[in-house]
Amino acid sequence: DKVLTSEGETDVLLSDGRITPNLNKRLVGLTKAVSSVVGKTGAVTADDIKKTLSLGSASGYNVADLPVSTAVETAISNASNGKLEVVGSIAELIAIKNPKDGQVVYVKSYLPPIYAEVIPHKGSGLFFYNDSIKSTNNGVTIINGWMRDLSGRALSTQDAGLKGDGLDENQTARLQQIADACGDGFSIDFVGDYSINTSIYFNSKKSIKLSSVGGVIYGNKSKWVWGSQIGGTNRRGMLVFKDCPNLDITQLKVKGIQKNIFGSFQDGDSCIQLLQCFNPKIRLCTLTHCFAWAVIGEGCEFPIVEYNVISDIVHQSGVNICVGGGRNAKVNYNHITNCGLYGIEFETYTPLENDTFEAIGNVISDCYAGITPTGDGVTKGLIMGSTISRCGYAGIMMQNLLNSKNIVVSNNTMTENWRGA
Repeated sequence: DKVLTSEGETDVLLSDGRITPNLNKRLVGLTKAVSSVVGKTGAVTADDIKKTLSLGSASGYNVADLPVSTAVETAISNASNGKLEVVGSIAELIAIKNPKDGQVVYVKSYLPPIYAEVIPHKGSGLFFYNDSIKSTNNGVTIINGWMRDLSGRALSTQDAGLKGDGLDENQTARLQQIADACGDGFSIDFVGDYSINTSIYFNSKKSIKLSSVGGVIYGNKSKWVWGSQIGGTNRRGMLVFKDCPNLDITQLKVKGIQKNIFGSFQDGDSCIQLLQCFNPKIRLCTLTHCFAWAVIGEGCEFPIVEYNVISDIVHQSGVNICVGGGRNAKVNYNHITNCGLYGIEFETYTPLENDTFEAIGNVISDCYAGITPTGDGVTKGLIMGSTISRCGYAGIMMQNLLNSKNIVVSNNTMTENWRGA
């Protein structure tokens, strides 16, 4: 507790207004947390820290919050009396000779730092060694037996050694490694630009959050490979989510390839594909340049699609979120343009009790039709406050509504469409 320099004794004001406790408080907190969890009263060893990490948040102290600046890394090492080793990169981590089971190492950066950049160290974190899995390497969370601390339930593309400059090697495989490695309740940040040649698939992940930082995920049309079907459904999304309840996608930028699936006139690539995902939320995303739907949801109850920018859809609709038994869909305040079919499509053939849909405040232009409920599963809905223009057939079109009970159309502005409604 007494080896810290004055740099470690000052609280730090973060960009979001939060204050992170000074290093002295955090290291004392870490020591007390470890002692409390493992029942120690004497010196804390690396093995003790390993036990604490394996218990996750049970200690009430998030070791993933340890600071990463060069000034405090030395303090961390000194404060642990040499028990907590610090290395510069993943290459230095795996170069450690004869690591001991339970050994803990703090890695400053996945790749060697680039000091000309504002943030030279990227993909840092605590790793502890598990000899029983020394042959395992997924490139993200387990590297030759070194296990990344995931108590903070957060991963980024930098944690896989990706630079995000569009030139990374094996981008698709490494993004899939992140998708496979994340657990329930994780947040994932896509930092930079990534070119993929097949779908990135998230399967059975609960309450995960995805966002991007200053970049786009885009398909490589010339190298694209369609993945195998999922339960009889074509794998069409750049990003595909199956059985992912409470999914939260925010500020992603995804660009498709505008390619139809072989043998299908109507089906092709989509930006985001959801299968049996309860209560998904897609907000503030930019989704462009695909053949089929920008957002397609099948069997998804209580989906929300809001505040997105969607454009350049060759054959299908901008949003079709309630196919195959989805219910209570809300598609609000989106800007949608240039879709081959509908701007927004509520398509379902499975009548459900007390089902409804909602389309409020959308701005739609240059589609075949602006908003279209279709199918004998549609029962009730609300289309209100949208602005629809320059649609080739109609601003609002009702189609095959054999079981509709109460669909309210109110206060929409429609201009320059062939037909209004």
